[in-house]
Amino acid sequence: MGYKNKSITEEQYTTQYLHMLDESLSKNKSEWDKLLSMNEVTFVCYCPKNAFCHRHLLASYLLSKFPDKVVLRGER
Repeated sequence: MGYKNKSITEEQYTTQYLHMLDESLSKNKSEWDKLLSMNEVTFVCYCPKNAFCHRHLLASYLLSKFPDKVVLRGER
């Protein structure tokens, strides 16, 4: 909520979110393995299309960490 209420910047949010993803990956490996084994996954939220959004950060994160398992197909 910090970004939405303008108490942190986009850069600060990104740093915090990527740190949170790294922690989750190390603590919840089996859940990440389940996610990565799926044939297709769609992430949704309430952010407007093409706006700064955690979905885009997550997609980039997945692609950087698992380039052999992830194919981005854009927004639906």
